[in-house]
Amino acid sequence: MYNYSLSDDAELHNKRVFVEVLRTGYITHYLFSLILILFSCQRDNPNERILGTWGGRYNNHQFKFVFRADKTCSLELPDMHNQSKVILVEGEYELNVSKKPIPLSIRKIRQIDHSLHSIIQFGDNDDIYVSFFSRSWRLRPLTFQSGAILTLTKVK
Repeated sequence: MYNYSLSDDAELHNKRVFVEVLRTGYITHYLFSLILILFSCQRDNPNERILGTWGGRYNNHQFKFVFRADKTCSLELPDMHNQSKVILVEGEYELNVSKKPIPLSIRKIRQIDHSLHSIIQFGDNDDIYVSFFSRSWRLRPLTFQSGAILTLTKVK
């Protein structure tokens, strides 16, 4: 023989409330709102955030970096011996966004016989901070040193 209890009434009531909520669409509205909030709060993808043209100055010298979606880049660097001359460097870049700060390597550079290695950090706005470059990835900076940082702003 089955003993009827008060908890059976509560369980039946909960099932009816659940069915009513489903029928009226509250859950659908709630889930849609939650998904919308999650997607709108996602952070920028750093691999895409770096794309575009960046410019900056350091010690009265103009710099220009261009990062493209096909992982190629070009850098316009001032010739430190002749201020009116600009050196164009073209190669393939690689970022490892899982590390902090983000290592940046530029390889297969046509104009020189070695790669360039650095670290970058994204600023709050349309800025990135780039440490000075190294010829060897083992000698690349691990942290940003005062006076050895190039601030680049996205060119619109």
